[in-house]
Amino acid sequence: MNTTTRNLEALLFAAGKPMSKKKLSQVLLVDDEGLRAALDEATSHLNTEGSGVHVFESDQDVALVT
Repeated sequence: MNTTTRNLEALLFAAGKPMSKKKLSQVLLVDDEGLRAALDEATSHLNTEGSGVHVFESDQDVALVT
C-alpha cells in the first residue's frame, strides 16, 4: 500500500464523517487521478468480506463505514 492510500485511510478514519473528494485531493496533494488510484487501492484492501470497515463513495464524498 502506498503512502497516499495510507494517508487517505487515516484522514477518513480521523474525520469520522464523509469528506469531499475535492478536500481529500487538496489535503493529500494529489490530482483527481492520484485520488482515484488511492481510493481504488483502499477499496480493494478494505471492501472485503472479512473486513469490518468499508470505503463508501458517492459522486462527491468518501467515508469509512462499518
